[in-house]
Amino acid sequence: MIEALILAAAAKAVSMEVRLKDGATWTVTAERTHTEQGDGASAGWSLRTERHLRWRKGGLSRNDELTITPLKAEAGPGAAADLAAAHSFPAPVTVEVDFQLKPMSFVDPKAVRAIQAGLDSESAKGPAWRTDAAAMARIAPELALVSRGQSHPLVPGKPQTYAPTLPGPVGPVKGQGAFALESHDPQAGRAVIVWRQTVEPAAIRESVEQALAMARKIDPARAERLAAEMPAFTTGFEDTCRYEIDLPTGLAVRTVCDLTAGSDTHRVSDRWVVTQSLPEPR
Repeated sequence: MIEALILAAAAKAVSMEVRLKDGATWTVTAERTHTEQGDGASAGWSLRTERHLRWRKGGLSRNDELTITPLKAEAGPGAAADLAAAHSFPAPVTVEVDFQLKPMSFVDPKAVRAIQAGLDSESAKGPAWRTDAAAMARIAPELALVSRGQSHPLVPGKPQTYAPTLPGPVGPVKGQGAFALESHDPQAGRAVIVWRQTVEPAAIRESVEQALAMARKIDPARAERLAAEMPAFTTGFEDTCRYEIDLPTGLAVRTVCDLTAGSDTHRVSDRWVVTQSLPEPR
């Protein structure tokens, strides 16, 4: 869906594609604050990671590649002793990326899966995609957020909207999303993109009701459990990001994202502040 929007807008939009020299290197630093609220109490943790990135231009027979080397992982005060280790990967990994620098797959998946199995044996059980997802969540989760705002041509004053189907508490739900160009300053070499994606409570309830109807036919006991939990699904999801784009390179030099999900009784939120140093532009 997002790729289609990019192609549709490209003809009239401000040019903000990623422009890097082959072999370009830079550093990405991510500060994540995780909070959970429920039953009148609040708990959470914070984590700061730093990674070195090296981009390699692809060709006719291969995709562009990004080598991600871990440099640092530091948990905030009061965090669990193993927090940093649980959210980091111990070795450099090369991934194939698209034109937005979004990681798509591992160049050497067998090696990555072997390391992931040693870090978390449970994640290595089942299909390979589950192991790969668990490994990617350790290797560079911030890149999925940052890449969303990169190489995204937008027309000033004309938000690009879309209607995604997103995973919900018991099944897929219908959402609404939009990208907008908040500001564009070619002389300063900067642009700001804002993104918002939401799922309304009504969509959550519709998804749960559909799951209930199916469960009643297949597993009445499960249907009763879902019905008992139904009142909790009254709050939707809301994700927002603000990207400051460096126009010469196309990289988001500063990204701030707030991701929130939950119900009236339990709420989970993550704030990400991600910065990228500037490599030499092409």
